[in-house]
Formats: sequence, structure tokens, C-alpha cells
Amino acid sequence: MKSTQQIFNFTRQLNLNLKNYTMRNLIVLSLIILFSSMSAFSQKLITTVISPAKVIYNEGGITISAKEVNCFDPKRNENMVYQLLILENKSDAIINLKAKQELYYDNVCVTCPNDEYNFTYQLDPKEKLEGTCDLDSHESVKIWDHQVNGQYKQILTDYKLQVVRF
Repeated sequence: MKSTQQIFNFTRQLNLNLKNYTMRNLIVLSLIILFSSMSAFSQKLITTVISPAKVIYNEGGITISAKEVNCFDPKRNENMVYQLLILENKSDAIINLKAKQELYYDNVCVTCPNDEYNFTYQLDPKEKLEGTCDLDSHESVKIWDHQVNGQYKQILTDYKLQVVRF
């Protein structure tokens, strides 16, 4: 027959194991709920290509193209049109670029006097950098064109990139 002390030790150990097991299950369940809720609250933007990419700069193994896309946000019922830039290094060397975006809205260059639209890029060999509709897509590869049926009435009438390789 087992002593009372042995039974007590066994039940205490069993209780601790159950507590650890329960705690592990609670942690796993909490993490699943956390990640599920994060994906549920993330914005799902629907991208529709309006026009295929057209080359706007091509020199020394660097190609810069732009394609017009519609970014629809179903949560806010908004349609935004962007010019998404595609920078491609076709060479076998690292390439550094500076580009100034001259953006003309309703035929007025609103970015010309503003240094905020000077961007630098470093592209590794064979690297391709492409803008997306996603909210975290960097502004240096995403040019706002206009809003479809919205409160913002300005329209991108022209844009130029002043590109310098260094």
C-alpha cells in the first residue's frame, strides 16, 4: 500500500502537469485567436489593372515602368486609381538611383518645389521592386492618380521622373 505522502506527491505532480497542460492550451488558443483576429481586421484591397505596364525609363540595365491600377477598398467602398512603378535591375551589379517625382494634378506641378518627392533606390543584381495597392506599399513606387466618384476631385494629368544614377 502506498503511503499518504506518496499519494499526496503523486496528486500534486498530476495537478501541476494538468495546470501546465491547461496553461499551454490557453496560450495556444490565445495565439490562434490573436492571429485570426488580426487577419480579419486587415484590409483586403482588390486590385484591377487598368492599363498594362509601359516603360518610362530604360538605361544601362535599369528599366522603370508604370501600370495604372484601380485599388478598391470594400470596407470603405472607395476606388483609388494609382500609377504603380516597377523598377527592375537587369544587370549583374548593384545599382543606386535618385528619382524626383514631378506630379502634375490638373496641369499644375504640385511636387516640383517639394523635396519630399525625391527618392533613392538601391537595387541588387536582377532585383525587381514593384508598387502594390497595399497600404504598406512604399510611396516611392506608388503614385496617386485620382479617386473614382469620391471626395477628392484632383486628377493626375502628367508625371515625370527625373532619374539620376550614382
